[in-house]
Amino acid sequence: MKIQAVKTAPPVEPPSSQKQRATAKEQAGEQVSVQLSSDARWLSDVKAEASQTDELMPEEVARAQHDIAQGELEQALDWEEVLDAILMEL
Repeated sequence: MKIQAVKTAPPVEPPSSQKQRATAKEQAGEQVSVQLSSDARWLSDVKAEASQTDELMPEEVARAQHDIAQGELEQALDWEEVLDAILMEL
């Protein structure tokens, strides 16, 4: 069987060059805009809301730390249930 060479993809520019292009556009007076996906907007909103609260549950933190140290932290969590509970607290 004959093996044929595979064409390579063009090189990918590192993110820093993209930033330089955006900065150059801003300096040239061109408008630069960024649009976040709905998931990114939601995550940003959740982070902002969470950063405004100073409520901690020291008992729960201590229990979790103990469980982690003992290797007993729940392994099979229902993540949707966990997230729902977190969102209900916000």
